[in-house]
Amino acid sequence: VNIFDCDVTAVNISRDEIEVGKELAKKHCKTPDKIKWVCADSPDNIEGQFDVVFAGEFLEHVPEPQKIIDALEKRCKNGGQMIFTVPLGPWGDVPEYGEQRGHLWNFEKQDISDMFGNKKKLSVKTVSGSMNEYDKELLGWYVISYITSNAATGEIDIKRKINIQVPRGTLST
Repeated sequence: VNIFDCDVTAVNISRDEIEVGKELAKKHCKTPDKIKWVCADSPDNIEGQFDVVFAGEFLEHVPEPQKIIDALEKRCKNGGQMIFTVPLGPWGDVPEYGEQRGHLWNFEKQDISDMFGNKKKLSVKTVSGSMNEYDKELLGWYVISYITSNAATGEIDIKRKINIQVPRGTLST
């Protein structure tokens, strides 16, 4: 808001997180009144068309990410910019979380290609983060951006994912 002098619609499923966002905006934005706050649990509950749609740390929590991508694209003007971020690495795989897993998906590079491969002016970047101390694996994010068009969103090849993650019944020595 400060840099681009634009209007922003901030959407979150959590009213509590919206309140936190409002407090942060009051502290850090020159014009916090340019932010419209919307509590919605579905893209269908968001009104308007937007030049840019940014969805961060979201797709890994929904059962059918391709359907959400399509629904969000309907909110973006034709030729507008879509930007998604998703975690890279085993973010939720730490003992402190016990059996609870917040992420339904651990996206791999092939999954990103399956879903976004047909998109116009597709850019996929990786951003490194910290390390999962439990597994000693690097964490980070994929940043996916593209221009809206009529290109279909692909589906993740779930059979491929199952085949590469199925425990093997043999032992190697």
